[in-house]
Amino acid sequence: MNIEILEYKNYGKTAFITHGNIKLGITTELGPRVIYMSYNGGENLFFEDINRETMRNDPPMSDVFGKDAVWYLYGGHRIWMSPEAYPETYLNDNFPLKYEQNGNSVTFSQQTLPNSKIMTELKLVFENDGAVSVYNTVKNVSSETVNGSVWALSVMAQGGVGFVKLSDENTGLLPNRRIVLWPYTKLSDKRLTLTDKFIAVRQDKTAGCDFKIACESKEGTVYYLNKNVLFKKTFAYDENAQYPDWGVNCEFFTGNNFFELESLSALQDIPAGSSITHKEIWALSECDSLTEISDDLLEKIIKNH
Repeated sequence: MNIEILEYKNYGKTAFITHGNIKLGITTELGPRVIYMSYNGGENLFFEDINRETMRNDPPMSDVFGKDAVWYLYGGHRIWMSPEAYPETYLNDNFPLKYEQNGNSVTFSQQTLPNSKIMTELKLVFENDGAVSVYNTVKNVSSETVNGSVWALSVMAQGGVGFVKLSDENTGLLPNRRIVLWPYTKLSDKRLTLTDKFIAVRQDKTAGCDFKIACESKEGTVYYLNKNVLFKKTFAYDENAQYPDWGVNCEFFTGNNFFELESLSALQDIPAGSSITHKEIWALSECDSLTEISDDLLEKIIKNH
């Protein structure tokens, strides 16, 4: 594992970490955001909002977080708390971080977040098998208990396809799959493909509208295939726990500019001064692009990766 601190575009000082075939770039002056991820020297797989097009700085932001508070998407991977509420979810995270290395791990912690009830911490552990364990932590810095879920959102670059396998458990006369939609979700959207076994959503920069869908993934695995690289995220699932957004632990959101590959922890009470952590395991591998979407093709990708 090699770490180098560099000025990166308009993100300020960024810690670039090379681990085998994977290279990550993590902001140190805002966020935290994992703003860069590449495989075998290829392109950045994360979306970068260089022009700060996606942001919020309206009166509700100022009312909660203080005068001139602003939230920027920035791009890359971020940590939120679910269920989503505006403006409380949209953390004014534009301040320098504390970061430290301990062996094969690096931790990035928020040190100040004016008027927020929570703060976040990102810990990356670079494993011997080439994977990266990502510990997404939400800390309650208020004076009272809050209830929520860690929401880990990876903002992916244009042009790929995200997919997740649905449950095939034989439950007899009872249902075995949960799919959740938002008011603006159209099932006729051309980006969506529902097969017998999978949900697949393509990112399309010409679509002209937002799209979101979620499901319960008992396998705890989601994928995004783009630029001949497969990004695989795995995470724990607890069938006895309650999850946000009508009981889902993975969500896909896309607009014209990016695709969000999202996982969620179970809902928990977080006493004042306490924290909860949601672990993801990231793995990258070479993979041919999809010319069509079918159960057979997606099953083959999962089997080989």
